[in-house]
Amino acid sequence: MVLSSEYTKFYLLHVIFYYSSIISHFVPCYIHHHLQFIYSFKFTKIDPQNPDKPYTFALILDRETDRYEILDCNPTLHSKDIDTVVSVLNDDKDNGLNGCVVSMRRLFKETL
Repeated sequence: MVLSSEYTKFYLLHVIFYYSSIISHFVPCYIHHHLQFIYSFKFTKIDPQNPDKPYTFALILDRETDRYEILDCNPTLHSKDIDTVVSVLNDDKDNGLNGCVVSMRRLFKETL
């Protein structure tokens, strides 16, 4: 499913507004001649011993395939856990991003 440009604009604005407190960067870019969007998320207050420590991950949306991937994750999480989160995100385009953010925060907390 390739999203219409109007829907994509609306959806991206919604994402930026809704997650503005944790999205540290939003970058449209061309990779292999395809327009893609990279969302960088940054969490703090996960580690009670070090509440300012950043926990980050970056999502990329490939407009050609309409699929998300996680490009970067710090600290590193198990690839099986990340694959599960991304699979749910790609299967549920309407509510998947919210679930992805919540799941990633939970996975980061589990690293403590």
